[in-house]
Amino acid sequence: MVCLAPVLKALRADYPLLRPELVVSMTSALEKDLIARRLDLAFLANPVGHPSLQLQPLGTQSIVWAASPGWGLPARVRPTDLKNIPIITNPPPSPMYRQINDWFASAGLEPARVDICTSVALVSHLVEEGAAIGLLPYKMIETQISNGAIEALHAVPRVEDGTVYAVSWAGEQTNASVAVVKSVRKVLSSMDYLLVSQAS
Repeated sequence: MVCLAPVLKALRADYPLLRPELVVSMTSALEKDLIARRLDLAFLANPVGHPSLQLQPLGTQSIVWAASPGWGLPARVRPTDLKNIPIITNPPPSPMYRQINDWFASAGLEPARVDICTSVALVSHLVEEGAAIGLLPYKMIETQISNGAIEALHAVPRVEDGTVYAVSWAGEQTNASVAVVKSVRKVLSSMDYLLVSQAS
């Protein structure tokens, strides 16, 4: 998650005896680790889902096609506009990869060149440097958009928003995982990063 620092600060303030162990990876890898019981809790964007997992929605984030101004792309883009532009994405079956392929498939197309990168942060950097274009959360690149380093393109058809979930084994939440989710909700409610879902 992008807001790790404020979450850790909130955890230390509210639950000083809690000692979280953090793992940062892609949604698909974290979901596999949850299913294999190597993790107790994960925060995932658009997970595939599993019958044994409980998904608590935390909020949604706007996803946009992002490109360096150097590509000279129109502000409004369709799959035909981007099919021959190099694209950088997380590997399958990541949400980013699925969203890209679904968007092109809506027009019966496939992108001509797709390069793979396991880091969303590095995808953002490569997009800013003009190495490729990518599909990224708007809030993640908001600073680069405001300073002109990256352009957010209006996609037609629209790219669906991403939903971020707290994911754990159904019926097996620990006191520690409940505390972490509570702190994450508290932090998200104070930030303008997700359109926040209220706790059920």
